[in-house]
Amino acid sequence: MATRMQVANITATDIPQIPYFVQIFGQRGSAVGLVLSILAIVSCFNAGVMGGSRLIHALAREGNFPKSWGKISLNSGAPIGGVLALGGLAAIGSVVIVCFNLAEITAVVGSTIVCFVYAAFMWAVLRLRKAQPNARRTFRSPLPVWLQWFMIGVLPVAGIGALFGLEGKTFYYGLATITGLVVISAVTVLWSTKYNSNAAAMRLQAKAS
Repeated sequence: MATRMQVANITATDIPQIPYFVQIFGQRGSAVGLVLSILAIVSCFNAGVMGGSRLIHALAREGNFPKSWGKISLNSGAPIGGVLALGGLAAIGSVVIVCFNLAEITAVVGSTIVCFVYAAFMWAVLRLRKAQPNARRTFRSPLPVWLQWFMIGVLPVAGIGALFGLEGKTFYYGLATITGLVVISAVTVLWSTKYNSNAAAMRLQAKAS
């Protein structure tokens, strides 16, 4: 019974790592959990911004995002445009999440989006390999093609399953998220096809490679 009560106390909070460390180390566990949480948040946020800013820079350079998002520091070579854009959006999102208490739904929606993004990346690689079989390959996936197609089908299903697993919030949050993803995808595709001024140059580069 005591074990079940401890588990219930840990899972009843939005920061389960703190009571978990308290159960292990006693009152000192709260300080341990706090320090580890801050380190994890800072390292993950830094890695996400630095990695995501490179992707934003590449898309902006190709004309899919505003040109200002592709600005690079002449001194360090850092993609400052992508860093500012992604950091600013993350800051705004954090304020909205805290103000409206959306931590749980944001985490689930984020995991759903990640599943779709990973599946899209895998599909894009297979599509490019088929469309440009003679292009230079800097990386080859060690996974067989059939397994990649299997994961492309499994990942979206897993993401949707997590999204609709929220008790009492399934329909509205699920419908809103799916609608939002469809709208964002449609807008980004429209932007890419209508305003991408480098499309012809990219096609010539692909033929040359």
